[in-house]
Amino acid sequence: KKTGITIMYMDVGMDTGDIISQEEVEILDSDNLESVHDKLSALGAKLLLSTLPSIIDGTNDRLKQNEEEVTFAYNIKREEEHIDFNKTSREIFNLIRGLSPVPSSNAILFGEEMKILESKIGNGNYNEILELVDLVLLDIKSITKDGFKDIYDAFVKLNEAGINKKIIENLIYAGAFTSFGYNKNTLITNLDNLLTYAYIAKGIESDIIEHPSIEEVEEFDKKTLMEYEKDLFGFYLTHHPASLYKDKYKVVDLINIPNNFSKVIDTLILVDKVKTHKDKNGNEMAFITGSDETDECEYIFFSSVYKTIDLVKRGNVILVRGRVEKRNNYQIVAEKSKIIS
Repeated sequence: KKTGITIMYMDVGMDTGDIISQEEVEILDSDNLESVHDKLSALGAKLLLSTLPSIIDGTNDRLKQNEEEVTFAYNIKREEEHIDFNKTSREIFNLIRGLSPVPSSNAILFGEEMKILESKIGNGNYNEILELVDLVLLDIKSITKDGFKDIYDAFVKLNEAGINKKIIENLIYAGAFTSFGYNKNTLITNLDNLLTYAYIAKGIESDIIEHPSIEEVEEFDKKTLMEYEKDLFGFYLTHHPASLYKDKYKVVDLINIPNNFSKVIDTLILVDKVKTHKDKNGNEMAFITGSDETDECEYIFFSSVYKTIDLVKRGNVILVRGRVEKRNNYQIVAEKSKIIS
C-alpha cells in the first residue's frame, strides 16, 4: 500500500486544483498513524523545496485531476474506533495502527474499555490469544510488586490494588487464575468467600487469618465455557464451536488443506461470513468464509449445492465435502454440505 504528498494549485473546489508535483511513500506493516504522519511531513518539506523554483520561474507542470478517481476522507466517528472481533485479523490490525496513537482504537476486555495501541497478526493459533490473558495478569502482578504466593495472596493483593469483583470475575472466565490449580467453575463458586477473606485480610499478615476452605466443583462444560468467552472477548478462546462435533466426523483440519490440494475432503467449520451472488443463470450461489480451531478457509457454493443449505447463516457449524483448489489462496469448492448446528 502507498500514500503520498501532492502539491497543487488552489481553486474554488476542495482540493480540486491542477497537480504540480507528487511523491509516493510505501506504507509498511510496521507503520502506524504517527509514523506515516512523520514520513509525509518530511517528504512534503522536501517536495516543496524541489518544486518551488519551477513555480517561481513558471516552468512547472499542470496536470488536471481525473474526477472519476477522486475519493473523499470523512471524519472518523467514535463508534468506528471500536474493534469488531468478527472482522478479519488484517482489518483489525489495520484499524489499530491506523488510529494509533490518537485517537486510538478500543475494545471491551475484562468488562472494561481498553485503548489498543499496537497489535500483530498471528498464525491463527489460539495459544497466541492466551498470551493476552497472561500479559494482563502480568500487568496486575506488576501493580502488586511481589507477585502472588497462592490464590489467597492473589485476592488480597488484587483487592489492595483496587481491582473490583467484576474484573476479577472476568479474569477467572479468561483463565487468568488456572495456574493456581483451580478450574473456573470452582473459583466462581468460591468467589464471594475469597473476596470476603481479601477484604478482612487487607493490610494484615496472611498467616494471622485462617484461609477459607475452597469447595472444588466440576468445570463448566465446553459449551458453557465457549459462551462465556464469546461474551467476554467477542471471540472463542480455548475452544472452537467446530471442535465440539469433530469426534463424530472424520474431517481434515483446515491447517492441513495445502497437503490435500486437488483432493476431495470433508471439513467441519464455523460459518464466519456468507456472501450470496447470482450466477449467470440467475440462481443464487454463495461464498462462505469458515473456520475451525486451526485456521480459516474460503468456500465456493455453486447454486446446486447452496440450495441444500440456503438457510445457513453466520454462527452455524456445517459439514462440507469439497475439492481443494488454489487461485490466489487455497479454497474449497463445495460438492455436498449439511448444517450441524
